[in-house]
Amino acid sequence: MKIQITFDSWEELLAFKGEAKKKSSFEKAQDRLKAIANEAEAETKAEEPKAADPVKEDPKPEEAVPDHEGYSVPMKAEPEKAAAPDPVPEPAPAPEIQLTDMQKAVRELVKAKGKDTAKDVLAKFGAKGASSLKPEDYPAALAALKEALNG
Repeated sequence: MKIQITFDSWEELLAFKGEAKKKSSFEKAQDRLKAIANEAEAETKAEEPKAADPVKEDPKPEEAVPDHEGYSVPMKAEPEKAAAPDPVPEPAPAPEIQLTDMQKAVRELVKAKGKDTAKDVLAKFGAKGASSLKPEDYPAALAALKEALNG
């Protein structure tokens, strides 16, 4: 439930409420407004929405009623909803193999086993050098280069 009343000035509000412009009267009015807000909150909790009825959320921030000294008293029409738990983060995908990774693997193989061994491995993928490898062949070629290095 939402009740909204608009006044052009604080004096208009006080006139509507039939209150004098005294501090004690203001405090009484402020307490009454808080009581009304608490009653509305209790009613809202008692009338929990059914699964078939979608809950309409009001995009407006909480309303505030200014007091006689320029301060604001926040008035909430609806109770705060519990924040949903943070979703479990998905594991990061495996890093994509780049040309620089392939070039490094070829250099390591050339240093350890020689140029001919590296050429033989690259030839299996129809390439003369790391830069002529197809990106879709990178995972298999990298595995073959590492196998030749360790084998």
